[in-house]
Amino acid sequence: MKERGTILAGFSDVTAIQCALLAKGGMSSLAAPMLYSEFGKTKPDQVSCRQFVEALTNPNLTINIADASLTSVNLPSIL
Repeated sequence: MKERGTILAGFSDVTAIQCALLAKGGMSSLAAPMLYSEFGKTKPDQVSCRQFVEALTNPNLTINIADASLTSVNLPSIL
């Protein structure tokens, strides 16, 4: 996956796999909207769809965290 630039995008059930990829392979993944409940809607949320595509296709995408105190203290070093 790392050599090909494959991104694992998932929610809930794949969290353990995402954690293992980060811990053992130094690979990041993407917490994504749920396939059925978001993208399976008759009218999916356009912002969610647009941002999902942006996260998967923009090689220069950056994530800024203004205040990591609400998350793990290790989060900024992982990013």
